[in-house]
Amino acid sequence: MKNKKSSEFIKNYWDEKGKKFGTDPRATINDHQFRLLEIDTIKNLLREDDFILDIGCGNGFSTLEYATVSKSVIGVDYSEPLIVGARKMRETHISKEKIEFKVMSALELNFLDEYFDVIIMERLLINLQTYDEQKKATLEAKRVLKSGGRCIISTVTIQG
Repeated sequence: MKNKKSSEFIKNYWDEKGKKFGTDPRATINDHQFRLLEIDTIKNLLREDDFILDIGCGNGFSTLEYATVSKSVIGVDYSEPLIVGARKMRETHISKEKIEFKVMSALELNFLDEYFDVIIMERLLINLQTYDEQKKATLEAKRVLKSGGRCIISTVTIQG
């Protein structure tokens, strides 16, 4: 059973982070060195002809980097303040024409089936409150991923 109160708490937490940090990379993780390592590792898995969906993109800091090595990227997050920050950073980015940001829940992706070459989920599943939500988000990602596509899931622990 989903705990609505804790789900609202988590959404409010991310909304507040978006308002507080805006375009700052710390909006979604404080460890900047880890963040850069994570981005570089994922970028090495991408191809220049990839159409990417970044689910739980936060303020788009990583998403913008993925656009430099791919055909195009759509970043989605359910926190409107984080997406506001993402859109602001996009305005001055060298690859801005290849990037789009949308407010959207990982549990209900408004895209056609088998639409993307690559799905990226960084620290997304850990922020979903129940196994059922994690399963639903994973199945939604699978639904919009092309047959033979790649799903990249990254998470972090206190130990790194």
